[in-house]
Amino acid sequence: MKTVLPIVIYFIASLAHAQHLPLQNYTTRDGLISNFVTEIYQDSRGYLWLGTDEGISIFDGYRFRNITFDESKVWGDINTIIESKFYPGKMWIATNGGGLVQYLHGQMTNFLVENNETSNKVNSVLEMDDSSLWLATDNGLYHFQNGSVSRTDMIRMVGVFRLVRDLSGIIWCFNGQQVFLFSPEHKTLIVPNIKDLPKSNLYIVNALPDSSIAIIGKGVPRETLYIIKNFSIQRKIDIGSLNATSTILDQQKRYWVRTSKGLIMIHGTMQGSVSHLYNESNGLPSNETTVGYTDREHNIWFGTLGRGLVKMNSIESYQLSFEELSGRGTIDRYSHLWVPSLLGLYEVWRDTTMMWQSHLHLLNSAQGKNIKFMAASVDTNQNIWISDNQGSLHYVTITQLPTGHSRLALKYSLTSEKGFPRSLGITMMIDSKNMLWYGLDSAGGLACIDFASTPTIAALYKHKDNFPIRDVRELYEDQSGNIWVMGYESAYWIVKRIPNGFMIDSVSSLATMLPKIPFRSVLQTNNGLLWFGSRYSGLYRYDGKVLRHFTKKDGMISNQIWSLAETSAGGLIIGTQGGLMYMPDSTATRFISLQQYTPSPVRKAGSAKDFSFALTRFDLTLFSTPVDGTSSKFPEVYFASLKINGKEHSLADNISLSSNENTVTIDYTAISFRNTGALRFQYKLSPIEDRWSEATMGRSVTYANLSSGKYVFVVRALNQEGKPNEAPSILPFAIASPLWARWWFIALCGLVIAGVFVIVERFRVQRLLEMEKIRSRIAADLHDDIGSGLTRIALLTEMIHRQSVSGEKVPDEQFTIPSFTEKIGTISRELIDAMGDVVWSVDPKNNSMEKLLHRVQTFATEVCEAKDIALVFHAENGIEKIKVASDSIRAILLVAKEALTNAVRHSNAKTVTVSLKRSNNHLAIEIKDDGGGFALNELSRTNGLTNMRNRIEKNGGIFTIEAVKGKGTVIFAVIPLQHHN
Repeated sequence: MKTVLPIVIYFIASLAHAQHLPLQNYTTRDGLISNFVTEIYQDSRGYLWLGTDEGISIFDGYRFRNITFDESKVWGDINTIIESKFYPGKMWIATNGGGLVQYLHGQMTNFLVENNETSNKVNSVLEMDDSSLWLATDNGLYHFQNGSVSRTDMIRMVGVFRLVRDLSGIIWCFNGQQVFLFSPEHKTLIVPNIKDLPKSNLYIVNALPDSSIAIIGKGVPRETLYIIKNFSIQRKIDIGSLNATSTILDQQKRYWVRTSKGLIMIHGTMQGSVSHLYNESNGLPSNETTVGYTDREHNIWFGTLGRGLVKMNSIESYQLSFEELSGRGTIDRYSHLWVPSLLGLYEVWRDTTMMWQSHLHLLNSAQGKNIKFMAASVDTNQNIWISDNQGSLHYVTITQLPTGHSRLALKYSLTSEKGFPRSLGITMMIDSKNMLWYGLDSAGGLACIDFASTPTIAALYKHKDNFPIRDVRELYEDQSGNIWVMGYESAYWIVKRIPNGFMIDSVSSLATMLPKIPFRSVLQTNNGLLWFGSRYSGLYRYDGKVLRHFTKKDGMISNQIWSLAETSAGGLIIGTQGGLMYMPDSTATRFISLQQYTPSPVRKAGSAKDFSFALTRFDLTLFSTPVDGTSSKFPEVYFASLKINGKEHSLADNISLSSNENTVTIDYTAISFRNTGALRFQYKLSPIEDRWSEATMGRSVTYANLSSGKYVFVVRALNQEGKPNEAPSILPFAIASPLWARWWFIALCGLVIAGVFVIVERFRVQRLLEMEKIRSRIAADLHDDIGSGLTRIALLTEMIHRQSVSGEKVPDEQFTIPSFTEKIGTISRELIDAMGDVVWSVDPKNNSMEKLLHRVQTFATEVCEAKDIALVFHAENGIEKIKVASDSIRAILLVAKEALTNAVRHSNAKTVTVSLKRSNNHLAIEIKDDGGGFALNELSRTNGLTNMRNRIEKNGGIFTIEAVKGKGTVIFAVIPLQHHN
């Protein structure tokens, strides 16, 4: 075993208190199912699974998808989540009370370990090479295979906290006091033989990505971190008495130890380690974290007890919060950063342990007042010029010390009382000739001070003297020595050096090429490219021939540019209103969002040899300069969900939809936890779209009112250079034709139409036949009743004519002209009445039982009252609602009128009774009188009775008459209700 050298530990509390870690906090406000996060795991596709006390959240870096458990059962917290290496997509979930859960294709299956609470508290799950599982529970070790669980009797350990397999395949087991090696084959636990490792008081064990094992020993009063590799202690680190719980190794080979007091970061070598404690004062939402995890992009994640999920970004960055900053800053040749504020001048630097330190310098003016700083610029002698909020300029010498902060001394000040124009305060620059340029206050304009010996004004341009820029917001010297002057006005000027001073150039080819808009930053990179940041219109690049314009459409996070800086590797850092952006290669066109590392807006961005910085009005962010930023590779696009007409639909291999399922919403995603806001997508739906959509950061698209047919939705991600991946993701689906467009439906419709045509034709023929029958009936009535009556009238008229011509007197009064005239009147009235019956019976409005009853009763009442005969009219209840054929109505009407007429005229009755009732599907009418009656064989004429019988029997009915002399007459008729000839 290697000799372990002494380890030196430094706790720098004041420093840790000042620095903010590069953290992002996700809570229920961002979609997390619960703020109590107990487990973190990344599956084979890259999704982050987050176990909580309320269920599981699945995170793709953009949004959360949540899974809830059955509320009728007790599940407890989620202790462990793993994915089967044999069945990708099958997740095993260990719960703290609900046993083991399998989650596959959206379906959840629960397996209880045993019928007791202790056994169902599953602390961890480990999958074996035969796809079986070993479960570490509060009641010992269990083996799970093919859906059944068995306890290993050979292992009598109670309360197994975790099973851990290192990269060499060795399985470690611990119970909160001891660490064992576990052999699944022999089902044995062996205490490892590791020199200097205690046999007890070992709290937790973690497998690290460098094949080592981290074990925390619970010493009294201090705790120790043991890093073990090949069964040998490689490092032994005293971590104090902070109740440590687990260890993570990051990409920079630093150890992060979770404790109850915060995170301990340990870095260094075998010869010495430096530790720093980070807690809530450094940006942690909670000092106590529940779990730690490192994803494939080297981000570190932590769960908290009620404060949600925390991500520590993979790029090393720190944030320092200051008060009353101006948003300006500068770097000297020693990589010390100088940040002006109204409180004083902050100096920020790295100490010998590579940790950031800060110091606030307070300077007094000649009048003894504390100087409130606005802007700063370092000259070639490594001294610094500072402007204050009163418009004065101060020259301060810097003395670098071997350790700690520098020493400052005010050399002299330039004030308006000394004849120097007042400074605007926020804009100043030292050029390559060691001359000071600054913007003027109040009246506006630009001034240059030569301070090589005695400070003198070398150039002065006042706004009132036709200098176009009032508020100078940017001063920059390019590689040719030209001074670019920009402000809020839609104008910019170039100040060029000439032998005897300076001249204003506003007609250069580039000046005329740039749009007349406000600019507030300019930079010339080492390769000669000129960059211009506009106030509202994005970024411009000039390569000596072509001016190119970049906006949000090209992947920028904002079109409002505040500052530009070049890194030592030739990249471009861009401070914008929306945050920080990075371009790894200034000749390329890819923009990487660094929003997660700094607040916004970024007023000033800068870069030194091994770090970069971003300044806002409240914070200073320091981060390791990205060499290549994030990977230019694009993540694979996955389909997250499919909604049809607003309802969830499974993402099956063959998606077949009905014709009315024609509104399709497709959610897609690409998993990345770096610069998620910079991911862009293109999509199209064949065959209705033959071109890719514009690049978008959206992850959902809806197609409404799609017609029937086969479709293929294609989506691809764009890498940081804007290039698409060669293998886009494809989602085919088909929408069935509507019923009316299918062949069998068309054929059926043809048959139906033909059938309808036949029915209509038959109905038409039937109607024609009915009309013909009505015509025939009318003709018969006219011939039988009207015709005979008219014939009689014609004969009587002829007889009247003969008597009037001959003048002969007829002895029989029945044949006299008055008698004939009376008969003609009687016959005419009868004809009128008969004609009324014909017209009434053919009118469709009278084709009802109710109308028939009313007409019969009205006629009976009239004729009986004329002869003072009592009438009894009785109709069965509800009979008025039955349906009767028109032929039957006419027959009943005429029979009733004939019978009533005969009774009134010939019976000498005192009472006539009319009864109508329904009998089965027939209508029965009875007309009875109490008159003198008659004998049928004594009647000389029976035309009326014969007509009544014929009318009833012609409609399929039965007609009877009962008459007895001296006892009256009864006429009875029964006729079908719906009879048709």
